[in-house]
Amino acid sequence: MNEEITNKRLISGTLARHMLLCVAEYELIKSGQSKQFKTVKSFCEYHKFSHQNFMKLYHRYRQHPVEISLLPQKRGPKFKTRRIDLETENEIYYYQRIRLYHVSQRYIISAKGMV
Repeated sequence: MNEEITNKRLISGTLARHMLLCVAEYELIKSGQSKQFKTVKSFCEYHKFSHQNFMKLYHRYRQHPVEISLLPQKRGPKFKTRRIDLETENEIYYYQRIRLYHVSQRYIISAKGMV
């Protein structure tokens, strides 16, 4: 298990450093000082990533200029931050059950009255 953690850190660190070099190269391209690439399109084709994904990563890095921001982020919403507390959830469930019970009783009563 410890070996897995260190391998993940090693891979993540290597990926972050590579992306940091890509960000620096991108800034050189934009300023017209890059010796290797003339356009951002050729830069993205060389590194085999889409322009859209690179720009997403680049803007994330510009907002928080640390290596961690260059790593892939978790997908989807943060579960615990979006969930309401359990007591409120149970209360909502309780009132929904009451409402369903009253609706079903109304249909039973109206059906009996029609006969």
